[in-house]
Amino acid sequence: MAEGRGPAEPTDDGLSRMTPQASFEHAVSLHQAGDGVAALAVYRRLLDVYPGHADVLNMCAIATFDTGDYETAVQLFEKTVAAQPDHVQAWNNLGNLYAHLERLEDAAAAFTRVAELASSAAFGYFNLGNALQRLERFEDALEAYQKGLEIEPDLPQLVANYGRTLLW
Repeated sequence: MAEGRGPAEPTDDGLSRMTPQASFEHAVSLHQAGDGVAALAVYRRLLDVYPGHADVLNMCAIATFDTGDYETAVQLFEKTVAAQPDHVQAWNNLGNLYAHLERLEDAAAAFTRVAELASSAAFGYFNLGNALQRLERFEDALEAYQKGLEIEPDLPQLVANYGRTLLW
C-alpha cells in the first residue's frame, strides 16, 4: 500500500477498469459462453450509465428473455426500438418474443417493420408470413412469403411455409 493512500477499492469484476466497449464485449462473451446471469449483471451496469444505448438494451433484453422474464424483455426490446427505430435485430427479436407470447398482431407489426428496414433480406418476410399465417391472414402471408422468395428462392423453410399456406 502506498503511503498516504487507503486500501484500493474492491473491484469484484474488474469492470471499473474497462472501457464501456470492453465491458459490453465482456458481457457478450459471458452471454455466448452460457453465463447469462453474469452477462445480465454487466448489461444492467452499463444501462445504469448509458440508459438509452440501443445495443446494450437489445442484449440485455435477450439475456432477460433467456431468464424467462418475458414481460421485462418486451419492455427492454420496446425501449431499444424507441431509442433506435432502425435497429433491425431488435425489431426482429421483439417480433419473435411477441409471437412467443401469442401477441400475433404485435408480432406482425414488428416483422412488418423488419421487412421495411431490411427489404433485401428474406428473414423479415419469412417471419412476417409466419405471423400472418398464425393470424389466418393467408393471402397476406402468401404475399409476404412471395416477397421473401423473390430474394431467396431456395430458402427451404420459406418454400415449405409458402407451400403449406397455399393449402389453406
